[in-house]
Amino acid sequence: SVVYRRGEAESLPFPDASFDVACAMDLLEHVENPARVVGELARVLRPEGLFFFHTFNRNALAWLVVIKGVEWFVKNTPRDMHVLRLFVKPAELAAMCLPHGLDVVEMVGSRPAVDRAFFRMLRSGVVPRDFSFVFTKSLAMGYTGYARKAGSARGAVRSSRSGVMETQSCSTAARSVSGSGASTGRGTDQKMSRPCGSWVFWMRPS
Repeated sequence: SVVYRRGEAESLPFPDASFDVACAMDLLEHVENPARVVGELARVLRPEGLFFFHTFNRNALAWLVVIKGVEWFVKNTPRDMHVLRLFVKPAELAAMCLPHGLDVVEMVGSRPAVDRAFFRMLRSGVVPRDFSFVFTKSLAMGYTGYARKAGSARGAVRSSRSGVMETQSCSTAARSVSGSGASTGRGTDQKMSRPCGSWVFWMRPS
């Protein structure tokens, strides 16, 4: 089951050490103070907890594809849906994690899959249901990864309650990280699949 709570990402309405897993999928590039958000997510994580993230790198390629490409080719894109100055470089995110006892274990790049769905989107201006992304070695545009809170052990983390699904290291497999995100995995151009489970995560503000 899923329980939704309204609140501020910089001041989460949960006690310390509440969750085994926290996720910020397509969130950090929409807030003015991502370091504070990371700190809050770390606060509500238990020791041995995992923090999963996806966001966009801050450079000319990300501006061209994520910002201008979407504006040019997707109908009814809201103005300033993405703002380049809010994008987060991988090294910056790693630095945000360290003061809160989070050690980034792995980052993998992501980009749109250039397939039939991609070209249908270019022609129609509508994102098709089978539009997808692939993992890649390059972090130049978007990237996904996870960090482990201090005191954790290698391998799987399982909650004693049903609110958190089992996960493993990003290197080997994995379960869905958010309702709007994708399954994790590893390898060059590995295709992301649909979500396969519900975890405790913090949603991007609407």
